[in-house]
Amino acid sequence: MEKDFMYLLEYDAAVKNYLEQPLKIQYQDSTGKRFEHTPDFIIDYFDGTPTKLVEIKYQSTLKSQKKELQERVKATRMFCQTHGLEFSIITESFIREEKETELLNYKFLERYRNFFENINKKESAYPVFNTDVAILRNKMKILKTATVQNLISNISEDKDKQAELIFLTWFMVSNRFFIADLSKKLTLNSMICLR
Repeated sequence: MEKDFMYLLEYDAAVKNYLEQPLKIQYQDSTGKRFEHTPDFIIDYFDGTPTKLVEIKYQSTLKSQKKELQERVKATRMFCQTHGLEFSIITESFIREEKETELLNYKFLERYRNFFENINKKESAYPVFNTDVAILRNKMKILKTATVQNLISNISEDKDKQAELIFLTWFMVSNRFFIADLSKKLTLNSMICLR
């Protein structure tokens, strides 16, 4: 579930940066026994939203381990108050239900996102700068907004070339050159526009 949450963070334009298991919080329970807790994430935002400490838990775990988690949550909340942080517990209902469509889109886009960084340019005929990226961008400047299918059809009627252009279009969406409504399932009929 933490990995799925990371997809949401990676594609959230408001997130400046985040760290997994960023710190340890030491506390003692009501019997005086000492414990150490490592929250799952710390998240910084661009928009001035306070830095957030996040714990990812299944709802069933919150219920079945309620008593054990109470003191850990209390200690984490106190730590956050002392250090000017917000604290959130996020469950699968947010990650996999409320954000299900976005999560599926982000997983789909991830394969395109860093594609060109993974190419060995010394052993590949692939150019460092792909002129088709410029062609897509220039066509979108003219169209202003279009479906993915409409954009590529306006550039080429050749099916092989269209396949390449679809790939590059998803690359451009995943890297925010093009904007799409990621709260709706991405298809060739998805509307896109320039950033």
